[in-house]
Amino acid sequence: CNLYPVPDLNLPFLGVHFTPSADIQPTINIGPTATLAFGRENYNILKGVEPVLALTNISILLQQYIKNLGNFRYYVHDQAFLSMPHLFLKAAQELIPSIKFEDIEKSEKVGIRAQLFDIKKEILVDDFVCLSGSSSTHVMNAISPAFTASFALADLIIEKIDF
Repeated sequence: CNLYPVPDLNLPFLGVHFTPSADIQPTINIGPTATLAFGRENYNILKGVEPVLALTNISILLQQYIKNLGNFRYYVHDQAFLSMPHLFLKAAQELIPSIKFEDIEKSEKVGIRAQLFDIKKEILVDDFVCLSGSSSTHVMNAISPAFTASFALADLIIEKIDF
């Protein structure tokens, strides 16, 4: 079963959590963490960096931090540095106190989760957005894998679709 920390409703991020795989040789994945990506395909430190996009995003995030819009400063202090090994381990130990560095193996599997940012209001969008067109429905910012796979979300989307 999945093991999640108690969510902080003031942050759109879960923090470090444990998820068992369905592989033949089962493993338990720890993560994800919410850290800044410097490009749409920036899966490793320098690979996929888009300099112009990175500078634009850093500028926006710096403004968010200075203005503390949407309690952004709290996010930075609580979540942004969880990619550092000692902070990652500390966060994992909040759920499983006995876990040690020796128990963790770095995975090559990484992902990038897009986070909607409302440019007009200058805040992170915490909820999903459902846009229906004449022949398609787009669900954006469905940031929780558990919620994304839920029947409750499916029911909400079906209610929004014009048949």
